[in-house]
Amino acid sequence: MADRLAKICEVTKVEIIAPAGVGRARLSVGKLGPVGEPESSTWLEETTEAVPPD
Repeated sequence: MADRLAKICEVTKVEIIAPAGVGRARLSVGKLGPVGEPESSTWLEETTEAVPPD
């Protein structure tokens, strides 16, 4: 998990918020951008957009 967290920190803001006293720590992660789509998904989307509705 530490490796994944380190990789995410390069891309977005990540904070671990620990409340004073007792309580659970909270993980705050900023918005992540899109990862990208496989070529097959892009093809499928373009093909279905070209089909007229019934």
